[in-house]
Amino acid sequence: MYSYKNIPSCVKYTLEEWYLAKALNQKNYDTWDDKLPGMPRGARADRDRLKDKIKKDLKKIQRGYCAYCGILFMVRGGESHIQREHILAKNTDRYRKFTFEPLNLVLACSRCNGFDLKGSKDYVTYYNEIYSLIETSIVHPHLDNIEDHLTANDSVLVEPVNSSPKGIKTISEFKLNEEAMLYLRGTYIKATKNPVSDEDESLIDEIMSKNYA
Repeated sequence: MYSYKNIPSCVKYTLEEWYLAKALNQKNYDTWDDKLPGMPRGARADRDRLKDKIKKDLKKIQRGYCAYCGILFMVRGGESHIQREHILAKNTDRYRKFTFEPLNLVLACSRCNGFDLKGSKDYVTYYNEIYSLIETSIVHPHLDNIEDHLTANDSVLVEPVNSSPKGIKTISEFKLNEEAMLYLRGTYIKATKNPVSDEDESLIDEIMSKNYA
């Protein structure tokens, strides 16, 4: 039901997809959602296919878990709660060049990616034109090893590893230890030893409808 393990890789582009991504990243407008004025005929359809590929591949890479809270998407409510997330917000001039950068793309649940939590917040503490050299105040799903900063192996509490500042910040920003999250992880631990009862399943459904709809 939950996982705080490192995401093993990012999306891999073909050579043709790399050329398209590079062209899209160089525009001075939102190439993720706009109609792509000034680009060749068919670019919009190619862009949309690339977006579909990104989501499809990340679902496999992340094994169905949100990059931030670590909860399975199916617990969140399934497909409608899976969102393609730009770690550095695509709607800012500074980070627009990373719109289709694979290291900047993950899947997140609608809770974590919503305006009440991450939204378009800027967590960059050190900026570099080379994406892999950028530093963030939260655990970066691709550039950081999550297991160096967060752990929740045998406890319902998510805890920072060795008082990691990034771990502490991530727990705080994504409210990883709020009541509903504790219950979900506790139910999972119990389920590994005993089947989940009908009563537990009903309570999970009730909590999810109140917190994650």
